[in-house]
Amino acid sequence: LCIITEYRGGKLYLSNFARKYADKMKVGDELVSINGMDAVTFLKENYVPYISGSRMENRIAEAASFSCRNALYPPKTRFDCEFKGTKKYKMTLYTGLHTWDSTWNWVSNDYWLPYYNVCLIDTIRGIGYLHLINASEETEQFFEQYAQQLETCRQVVLDLTHDIGGNAAKNAKICSFFSLKDSLDDLVYDYKVNKSWYRSYGIFCCNDTLKGDADNDIFCNMKNGTYFEMKERKRHANNAYPTHYKGKVYVLMGRQSASATEGMIETLRQNSRASIYGKMSAGATGNPLFITLPYSSLTVLINTLRSFDSKGIETSQGLVPDIEMDFTDCYKSSDANVVFENIRQKLGIN
Repeated sequence: LCIITEYRGGKLYLSNFARKYADKMKVGDELVSINGMDAVTFLKENYVPYISGSRMENRIAEAASFSCRNALYPPKTRFDCEFKGTKKYKMTLYTGLHTWDSTWNWVSNDYWLPYYNVCLIDTIRGIGYLHLINASEETEQFFEQYAQQLETCRQVVLDLTHDIGGNAAKNAKICSFFSLKDSLDDLVYDYKVNKSWYRSYGIFCCNDTLKGDADNDIFCNMKNGTYFEMKERKRHANNAYPTHYKGKVYVLMGRQSASATEGMIETLRQNSRASIYGKMSAGATGNPLFITLPYSSLTVLINTLRSFDSKGIETSQGLVPDIEMDFTDCYKSSDANVVFENIRQKLGIN
C-alpha cells in the first residue's frame, strides 16, 4: 500500500505516502477508518491475528506499517479509507505488486536511519553517537572502525532502537567495550515448546546443509534433542575488547530492538554507568520457530525459549527500559546530524 502509518496512543497517523497524494494527505493526518470500520479495529480483526509477536502493541504496529509480508496484503486489495487532518476526507487505495515500491516516489525520505550504521562525534561537547542496526560481522567491523574515537568522548549515546539482532557473538566486542565489570552474565533460557520439529530439522541440516562449526553447534544440538534444555547462566571474563569505555553511556531501545540485541541490552545494564532509555523491546529473545501455514502460505514465528535476566526476572515479553521515553519524533529527518541533535536535546545531554 502506498501509505505508511505509525501506531501511537491507540490511533494510526500518516508518516509517509506516495507523492502523488500530496495535494490531499499530510504527514500526521489520522487514519480513522478502513472499509467502514475503525482503522485499528480493522487491523486487529483482519491482519493482526496473522502476525506473530510477544506483545499486541508490536503486532498492531507491524500491521499499521502496511509493509508486512506480501501475503497479508495481496495485490489489488481495496482499502476505502477515511482520514482526518484539518478536516475529514476519504480516499480509495489499492495495494501494488509489492508492499514497498520505490516507484511510488515517497513524499518523505526520512526513513534512511533504520537501515544504516552511523557514528558521529561532537568534539565540542565531547559526545559520541553510535547507531547500530544488527548483530553482524559488518556491524562489528563498523564499531571497531570508530571505537578509538568514541573512547575520547565524555558521554556516548548507543542507539539500538532499530537494531534487530542477529549473531550474538558479533555483539561481544561492543558489550565488552561499553562494560566496566570484570565479568559479564548471559541471559538464561528455558524451552517452552515440543522439541520434535526442531529435532527433525536438525537431522535434516546435519545430513544436508552444514557449512561450518557454528552450524554444527546449533543443528547437532537440535538433532540430539539437547537444544532446549535449561541452560546454566554463564559468566564470561570481560576481555572481548582490549579497552573499556569509562564515560557515561545512554542506551536507546524500542520495539524493534530484538533477539541478540536484547541480550546485549541486558548485558549493558550490568554497567553502573549505563542507563537504558526508550520503549519496551520486541520480546524476541527466544529462538524463533518458523511454521508455514498450509493454505495461506503465511509464515508464523513462535518464540521457543523463555529468557531470564541476571536477577532471574523473565524477559520473554520484552525488556523494560530504566527510563521510558518516546524518541519517534527525533528520527524524522534525513540528516543524521539533526537526528543526533534531536536525541541529545531529548536526553538533556550537555
